[in-house]
Amino acid sequence: MNLDDFILAPVDEVIQAVLDSFTSGDGELDVFLREDATSYAMHGLTSTTVVFTDASPDPIGFFSLSCDSLRLEGVELTELGLPFQAAIDFFPAVKITKLAVAENLQSQGIGEAIIKLIQGISFTPLFSARLLTVNAVNRERTLNFYRRLNFVDSSRNSAEGGQRRKGEVPKTVLMYLDLYQV
Repeated sequence: MNLDDFILAPVDEVIQAVLDSFTSGDGELDVFLREDATSYAMHGLTSTTVVFTDASPDPIGFFSLSCDSLRLEGVELTELGLPFQAAIDFFPAVKITKLAVAENLQSQGIGEAIIKLIQGISFTPLFSARLLTVNAVNRERTLNFYRRLNFVDSSRNSAEGGQRRKGEVPKTVLMYLDLYQV
């Protein structure tokens, strides 16, 4: 899918009936789009964009973005390849808070194209972001999707692992992508 084919609309400019018709196959994401996305945007929590194409009046997907920062440690800092020692503890990031593709269009490259679009959005000259972050749902298919797009697991996952009860599996995995090494 070509990024030029995308038509983007802020969630508050999309009529409710169109939002109600969208299904990704993930009830939690669908409910967020229908019931919460507009309020979250109005109150500055996350900004949701609905993705369309000329080919259909139905959304092909949506994504939500927020500002973020991530503490990098050890090898993660080295992998950034900065030619100087940055005097910051947390690196600026754009967080993908939600990402969904219409159920009937999944596994056709649309999710990957939306990630590429988000990467482009993250390079706006009005602010700086070094990283793209996501708390990926801890499902093999989801984790493989992000890993295929060069996202890596954050070392914060091991640090947080000690705070969980023994044998408890985390619901999400913090992952990041260095926007300057794409």
